[in-house]
Amino acid sequence: ELIMNISAFGKTVRRIRTELELTQAKFAKTLNVGQSYISKLENNAIEPTVNIMFNIMHKFNVPIEELLENIE
Repeated sequence: ELIMNISAFGKTVRRIRTELELTQAKFAKTLNVGQSYISKLENNAIEPTVNIMFNIMHKFNVPIEELLENIE
C-alpha cells in the first residue's frame, strides 16, 4: 500500500509550478481544475487524486519519479 506523504507532494507541486513560472490559476487551468484546488494541494489541505497526478505528469512532462519524490 502506498502511503502518501502529502506535505512532500504539496511542496513538489509548488516547486514544479514555480519552475514553470506559472501562477496557480494558469497551472489549474491547464489541469482543468480550479485555482483553489491547486492552492489546497500545495498547502496539504487535500490529497491528490490519481487523475491529477497523471495530468501533471503528462501535461507538464514531469517524470513520475520527480512527482513522487520524498513520498514514503
